Amino acid sequence: MNLKEFQEAIQQPAKLEGLELEPGLIDRLLQDVGEEGQESRNLPLLEFALTKLWERQKNGRLTHQAYTDIHGVKGALVQHANQVYARLSRDQQQQASQLFTRLVRLGSGTEDTRKITTRSEIGDWELVTILANERLVMTGRDEQLQEDTVELIHEALIREWKLLEQWVSENRNLRQLIQTVEDARKVWLVGKKRENLLEGRLLKNAKQLLDNRIDIGISKGIQSFVRWSLLWRRLQIVALLLIPLLIVGMPIEYFSREDSVKQDYFRMEISSEQADREAVLNLAGGCWAEWQYPEMPSYLRERLFGNCRSLRAANLKKSYLQNLNLRGVDLHEADLSGSRLGGADLSGSELESANLSGSDLSITNLSGANLWGANLSNTGLFGTNLINASLISANLNNARLVGADLRGADLRGANFERVTFSCADTVYRAYPEFIVSKIKQCPNLKDIKWDKNTNWKGIEVWGTWDIVENIPPELKEQFKDK
Repeated sequence: MNLKEFQEAIQQPAKLEGLELEPGLIDRLLQDVGEEGQESRNLPLLEFALTKLWERQKNGRLTHQAYTDIHGVKGALVQHANQVYARLSRDQQQQASQLFTRLVRLGSGTEDTRKITTRSEIGDWELVTILANERLVMTGRDEQLQEDTVELIHEALIREWKLLEQWVSENRNLRQLIQTVEDARKVWLVGKKRENLLEGRLLKNAKQLLDNRIDIGISKGIQSFVRWSLLWRRLQIVALLLIPLLIVGMPIEYFSREDSVKQDYFRMEISSEQADREAVLNLAGGCWAEWQYPEMPSYLRERLFGNCRSLRAANLKKSYLQNLNLRGVDLHEADLSGSRLGGADLSGSELESANLSGSDLSITNLSGANLWGANLSNTGLFGTNLINASLISANLNNARLVGADLRGADLRGANFERVTFSCADTVYRAYPEFIVSKIKQCPNLKDIKWDKNTNWKGIEVWGTWDIVENIPPELKEQFKDK
């Protein structure tokens, strides 16, 4: 747009609304907007300033005094930013300083500019929504990443807002390092190639981000990227030192390890709770590492973090497995009847057709677990996490779902006959020192999947049906009919 078009863009809408501009006001607006080469980038600022003038109109007249009060085209946005910031709580102000600095790309010998940041990099989105409603940031959507995005409403905030300038200047070198690591992480995420991990002086400097105690908003993604780079470089050094030893000692170590595995499988058949616990830990205590480090060779992963062997059809009756990390363990068709699994992490585990009848699964993490056809009759599911678990055709006859979380669980064809739903006022962990009181949990059935084959006969609710959170209305009607 040229200056004449700018003038028409101001005058014509005002004329349609019956507004009058004081003589010379348009000239002031055009003078502030019409910096050579800056017209297009100043257009959003003009829009914002006109909005503020509209709010201050007197008897259908836009005045010079109002324009002075809002500090002109550039000052209007900065003044508004100061006012919005002043209205935030102390915690929100601290979050805002981190948020705004994350939305600035630091220049090296060039001006700082705004940048687009994703929701996963920001974390808490509540403040973003507040600032978007106040027109200080604008949100969007990255279709390729399938993520929400946010950026500053205008680069004038970087150039003119003294408070943001102060935040950006604090720990600038450290922030420049974060930006460099962030750029490297984006390259690595494309193909997750090892050669794109951090190394050399940059990796040494990036380690400061993990050690640094100053809260400057380092995202979890950056922290994970730096840790993975450190781990990989350390493994390279260890590998170089161990290669000669491995060549000689690998066959001996392999046969010794496999013999130990056989002994652990045998120990599980012994009727000793402690033997069961130690054997299971020795055989499957390292399965979590398959989730954490999927690209690492299994031979090396087992030697660093422990074995991940199958426990299919294992006889683990009345076993004492409380508080164990069994994430991702294969327990297909295993017999865990009467076992104590309270507080254990079985997220993502394979429990298809497993027998868990009469077992204690209080506060157990079974999120994402496959429990297709599993026997969960007479089990205690006190505060159990069953989010997104597959319970297709599972038998929960007479189970006690006190405060269990079933959000997103697949319950098609499952048997819920004589299940007990109730709330819990106190959550007890496995040991006295971990007792957590004054927590009220009620069953949560949000987004569950169920069908005509799901058996809901004889459901017992201690209290009213309102204690069951997010229960689908049509399902509540079914319950009442029973």
